[in-house]
Amino acid sequence: MLLSGNLLYGTKAFAVRPVANLWLHIWTGARFSKPGSDDDKKRQREIEFASEFPIDEKILNESLFSHFLLETVPLMILQIFNNEYLNSWTELGYFSMAFSIFNAGMY
Repeated sequence: MLLSGNLLYGTKAFAVRPVANLWLHIWTGARFSKPGSDDDKKRQREIEFASEFPIDEKILNESLFSHFLLETVPLMILQIFNNEYLNSWTELGYFSMAFSIFNAGMY
């Protein structure tokens, strides 16, 4: 169950509120619904997580930042060391590095 949550977070699917609500319901046993619904009145362990917006921006930004910090930066460092060690800086290598930096800069 924990691995499925990690997969949802890593693929950015956890930022979609219905997906997060379902996973949190399975994980905790609590029901997640809109405030004021009929289920809200019946359940004692209600947690108000649903919103009118389908995407949770905070979780999405955290997920994107962790992806950038823990995946993109180490791969760029590895690519630089590999090209230096093998002395294989070609036009394709320069283009690849420039495009990687451009993509990383977009965050």
